[in-house]
Formats: sequence, C-alpha cells, structure tokens
Amino acid sequence: MKYARILNNFVQEVLVPHSTSTDIKDYFTEEIANQFVQVDDSVEAGMIKNQDGTFSAPPTVSPP
Repeated sequence: MKYARILNNFVQEVLVPHSTSTDIKDYFTEEIANQFVQVDDSVEAGMIKNQDGTFSAPPTVSPP
C-alpha cells in the first residue's frame, strides 16, 4: 500500500506506511492527510497522473 500527494496531476511525494499502521491519518494532520490518495506500489514522486487515472514517467528533456 502506498499513498501519493498529487498536485496539478504531478506526484509531489509518496508515503509507504509502516507495518504498524496503514492509515494515512496516523502520519499527518487531517488537513494534510486529505491531500493524499492511495496509489499502486509502482507510483513514484515525479510521475504524472494521466487522464485515465494511470501514471507515467515525466517526459525526458534533452539538453540543448
């Protein structure tokens, strides 16, 4: 189980709860916890949430 905070379809951060509790509200205040959603274990910070609900790596930018 993993949680992600997503802003503007961009995964800002992820949290993998400790085995002692899987409730996100045990780690953050309710205001912050409400910003997180449960995601698949493959989701990482920096990924983009697609319109269909899937996640993908951000596009690579080639140096000029």
